[in-house]
Amino acid sequence: MNDDLYFFSDGNRFLWSSEQTGFRHYYLYDLSGKQLEQVTSGDWGITGTGGFGPGAAGHPAVDEKHGWIYFTSNKDSPVETQLYRVSLSDHSITQITRAQGTHDPLIAPDASAFVDTFSTAMTPPRQDLYRIDGTPVSVINENKVPELAEYNLSPVEFLTVTADDGTKLQARMIKPTDFDPNKKYPVLINVYGGPQAQEIRNAWGSPLWNEMMAEKGYIVFSLDNRGSYNRGHAFETPIFHHFGKIELEDQLAGVNYLKSLPSVDGSRIGIWGWSYGGYMTLYALANAPDVFKMGVSVAPVSDWKLYDTIYTERYMGRPQDNPEGYRDSSPVNQAGALKAKLMMAHGTGDDNVHFANTSEMLNQLIDSGRYATELMIFPGRGHPIGDHAATALLFQHITQFIADNL
Repeated sequence: MNDDLYFFSDGNRFLWSSEQTGFRHYYLYDLSGKQLEQVTSGDWGITGTGGFGPGAAGHPAVDEKHGWIYFTSNKDSPVETQLYRVSLSDHSITQITRAQGTHDPLIAPDASAFVDTFSTAMTPPRQDLYRIDGTPVSVINENKVPELAEYNLSPVEFLTVTADDGTKLQARMIKPTDFDPNKKYPVLINVYGGPQAQEIRNAWGSPLWNEMMAEKGYIVFSLDNRGSYNRGHAFETPIFHHFGKIELEDQLAGVNYLKSLPSVDGSRIGIWGWSYGGYMTLYALANAPDVFKMGVSVAPVSDWKLYDTIYTERYMGRPQDNPEGYRDSSPVNQAGALKAKLMMAHGTGDDNVHFANTSEMLNQLIDSGRYATELMIFPGRGHPIGDHAATALLFQHITQFIADNL
């Protein structure tokens, strides 16, 4: 369901979006609910309304007077978001924003202008005012951060990896600042991998810790596996009723790509993640135990019976209806297969992924004659472990654990 419902002033039609073709597109209906026509089409989807509110949260920006509907999409690049408009008369599409990166427009109620929040992987968000045709009017907030020049950041490189079934997967890589193609480097894979999230975007994400790790001599790599967001319905559905398996297959396709590079030391590949990424770290170490040398799992789901039903049952169904899926998707049931060095961290006050997930995983490791090499418990902290003292301590220990074991 979306809140992008728009009723036209003629009182006879409304606009709504649907994924009936596999990608989210706009359709016109009469008031009886009969579909009149498909307004946008193609193997790409609308990612936001571009509407009279921030990003996808706003209702459609429809200019009835001139016959335009405005929307955001990754139509021309899966890692970018641009503002477009489509004609109600002939369905022709015009791209409004041009700069490569991620645009989050806020369109004026009379559709005469918009404020564009824009960023790239290397530049923090800035705000500019444009006329509705994309002509610049003024800078609102240039958001210069001169300190970034002092950090000598390594460029974020975007690339495509092919999955075993031929699906094109988007990935990014940060190489050491003094990268030497004749040397071999360890790789740190930063994974999330869960549904309704897209990590590989040409957008600012405060990547300074990743940049620091690259400066320390690691290739930092991330990949959006099948099941993640904004690539269409068919890209999302393979994980239905079984978390972990398809996601790991795609992450391993990324590993195979890395191992094909002469600059990668295939014996020194580590993986780390938080939340679903922490889950993926545990699942990867348990189900591909000879691939990864170490892993860091922060606030992970270890048993899907312990996670909230509104999320889990949406994808996995009920435990009594899918017992094999719950069993095979939960790394607590494969804990004995772990070989890599493992660090775990969790807040005892986490009301999203309850601390019981880490406790149960530790118990299974003990029963298997293993244990986490390092365990950090943060009393009373929630899912983000967000206070300054705890965050600083956590990342100091993660950094040191990687240095010691990768």
